[in-house]
Amino acid sequence: MIPEIENILGQLRGIYSALSNHPITSRVGGLSKVPEAIIALLEEVSPSRDPIEVTPSDATTYSGMKGFRVGGAGDVVITKHDGTDITITGAVAGEHLPINCLKIKAATTATNIIAYF
Repeated sequence: MIPEIENILGQLRGIYSALSNHPITSRVGGLSKVPEAIIALLEEVSPSRDPIEVTPSDATTYSGMKGFRVGGAGDVVITKHDGTDITITGAVAGEHLPINCLKIKAATTATNIIAYF
């Protein structure tokens, strides 16, 4: 993770924790979801912590994917979050695709795919 983002996340978590435990918070009905949303957004745009090799499959579902890299050229068939499939035709070797999808399907012809989480 980029040190600046890591620092901001740490500060936001500290502020959120302090506010969560402050007596005034319970009197006003609790915290809004704004701090959680900010943290989630920063985590979403931060670099990947857990890249994994992907074997295209119709059965494997991914959660929280930030995108993927194609190692060997070919088509990539994905399942979007609405359940529909699309084909990314002609992905080139080394291409990074910032797509959050549920599946990378067995019909995919691209190889050596690394997903970012």
